Formats: sequence, structure tokens, C-alpha cells
Amino acid sequence: MHGARSQAKRNLLTTIMLHINSGEKCWRSKYPHAKILCIDTTKAEQLPGVEAVLTSKDIPGVKVFGIVVKNQAILAEDRVRYLGDGVAIVAAQTKRNR
Repeated sequence: MHGARSQAKRNLLTTIMLHINSGEKCWRSKYPHAKILCIDTTKAEQLPGVEAVLTSKDIPGVKVFGIVVKNQAILAEDRVRYLGDGVAIVAAQTKRNR
């Protein structure tokens, strides 16, 4: 069961990343530089229509990308490095649920 859940989460993450690349939004930092102490996703996960809330801890394997040098974090993990740095992704049935 645990393996199936992990695979489903990876598939969902792949699908969400494709949607983000085509214009969907993720939750972004309002601060240009800050340490992330914790990310509590429980309230967002309980909202009607929300399918998943993902943070960097939910990304398996390599968590960076880049065209020349792979040094850009998919989502901030321990700190945000710039204003608008991606922190979490909310997948919901409609835009209103995000």
C-alpha cells in the first residue's frame, strides 16, 4: 500500500508540475529572504475540493532543475532565497479551491 501511495504522489507531482509550467500557480514567498521553520498544510488539505498540498518534502529524488546548471530549487525547503520563491503547491478541483 505504501508503495502505491508513493507512486500516486509522484504521478500527481508530475502532473502538477506540468500544469505549473503551463500557467498554474503555486504558493509563493512574500519575503525576499527567510528561514522556513515549518509548513503546516493541514488546514489547506481539509478545504473542500483540495486534492493535495505538496511541499519540497513531498518531492522524491533530485529537487533542483536548471538549463545549464541544475541549482534552482523546485520548491524552497529550508529557506526562501528570493521574493516569489515557490513554497507549496495546492492541487484542487477548481481554481476557487486553491
